[in-house]
Amino acid sequence: MTKLRKSYRSYEEFNMRVNPDTQAVFAADERKTIVGEYSTLAMLDQAFGNGAAASWLVTLITNLNIFAGSRSMDDHQVRSLALLLSQEYRDVKYSVMQLFFHRFKCGDFGRFYGKVDPMVITCALKDFVAVCDQKRQQFNNEDFVHRQQEAARRKAEQGKRWDACRQELCDRSGTEEQRKAFSSLSFCCFDEERGILLLYTTQDEFRLLEGPFLPLLSEVFARHYPKVRLQYKLYAPRKHMETEAIVKQTAMSLRKTNGQDGHVEIQAGLNAAHAIIGNKLQLDEESAGKMRDYFRKRYGGTPEDYIKRHQPTHA
Repeated sequence: MTKLRKSYRSYEEFNMRVNPDTQAVFAADERKTIVGEYSTLAMLDQAFGNGAAASWLVTLITNLNIFAGSRSMDDHQVRSLALLLSQEYRDVKYSVMQLFFHRFKCGDFGRFYGKVDPMVITCALKDFVAVCDQKRQQFNNEDFVHRQQEAARRKAEQGKRWDACRQELCDRSGTEEQRKAFSSLSFCCFDEERGILLLYTTQDEFRLLEGPFLPLLSEVFARHYPKVRLQYKLYAPRKHMETEAIVKQTAMSLRKTNGQDGHVEIQAGLNAAHAIIGNKLQLDEESAGKMRDYFRKRYGGTPEDYIKRHQPTHA
């Protein structure tokens, strides 16, 4: 309804712009006409007042009568038929109605030799809507398969891209420990807006990649994925099930900021600090202590100090 009001300021404007002369336009792209984001007859009434859909259909039916040279329907029958169609087919899009009348004029429902009465139209429309429903399902199925294929293609492309990135990380590793850490990175998923998600195997590797190995990781990643955010999560092995709940909620972000590759966002540190202070991960005392120790090493102070330095203050 809102879209209709934005596109057409009034019913008069809609009736003038979506007139019988535009039916060929809707017929030119059957797929778009059937599955496109067009409003229904019910939405016409909601946008322009009750009776708007029936009034618009009067225009279409009258035009069909003139086209067919029919004198079998008087004005009362035309208005009654329009009202009936607006009620019985209230969930049908106006684009589909335009397509129906175009197909009727093309002779898809037979030749009527100047006699087009209400029953001829209602019977033809009933069959036409059923066919459109079948085509809509067909188009939706085709679109679903296409989206699946496109997603698989993009994932394969990103997988190859990540393999090249990881290979460069391994090739440039200075130690076996570093090479092993980079080779264990697992490409999980990629999203143009949210970034790329990688999975680590152990907490030790997580600390290394967040610490001494971070500069190389950031440099190589920024070259292969310019302007794309890197997210990574740590998943503990099955034998460490007691820490899995903690690990699954551990996430950090790297962003290319202010021209400095791999700059760690201040907001990520603030989020981590608040999570530790509020024990949002529900850690036991020992695990909470380890998280505080790691935070101190990573950010050079306690979570409380970090918040004081970076949290915006309000007067």
